[in-house]
Amino acid sequence: MGAFVALEHSEPGRELIAQTRTYAEARAARPAKDTVGPHVIRLFDLRAIAGKTPAEVEAVLGAPGSRGTADVQGTRYPVHSFRDGHVRVVFVSGKADWITISRLRDVPFSPHALKAFGFGYHEPASNGLQVIQWRNLAGLREISVFPATKNTADYATVFANSDP
Repeated sequence: MGAFVALEHSEPGRELIAQTRTYAEARAARPAKDTVGPHVIRLFDLRAIAGKTPAEVEAVLGAPGSRGTADVQGTRYPVHSFRDGHVRVVFVSGKADWITISRLRDVPFSPHALKAFGFGYHEPASNGLQVIQWRNLAGLREISVFPATKNTADYATVFANSDP
């Protein structure tokens, strides 16, 4: 399991702390209650994996826990799962194109959810009760965040280049 840098506030209004952690360590250190606004734990930068080769994705997320294929409308695509299956990447034309990040219990279901993936605040194209979506953000076609509860995200999907 690869390590990553988690950025978080030591206390509200204090400086950010950068710590190298495994995904499991970051989840174990999550706050006792949901966080909102600037207090979102950064999981990884989506721009570091979207549109990248399998080797480039592995350099960011570590070795995949599993590899397989997905059959979409008669076409087979390589699929790699990372971080105990919480990050699933489908490679289209050799590049990370369809990305699903699951079990986002530490990420708020709000427009601030993007902070977990290395973005600042951006106004969403759509902000509803069932999905929050951003389109054409930093070269990515679409980022969607889905709720687990009213205030907490469950999973996110990213379409780097292909149509969703």
